[in-house]
Amino acid sequence: MPSHYDVLPDLAFGHHPVHGIVAANPKNLAASTWMLKGFDFHPVPDQPTLYALADQNRDGHGRTSRAIGLLRKAGYQVRCGRRT
Repeated sequence: MPSHYDVLPDLAFGHHPVHGIVAANPKNLAASTWMLKGFDFHPVPDQPTLYALADQNRDGHGRTSRAIGLLRKAGYQVRCGRRT
């Protein structure tokens, strides 16, 4: 029987009402954290698995779309939605 972690995506992207474009690292994988920081996502205080995109007014949606594409090509399981 699959564990809870087997059904979670590696990363999930969406929109947060306070932080805007965000990515969640639900499995709290170190490699996912490293990748998110490379794509200019920074940790949200007091939310250990949530990362917000820095400088979102600078083509935030385009930068996020490119990050999602590259992550998928690298083999990450990525989920996209309106809220994470």
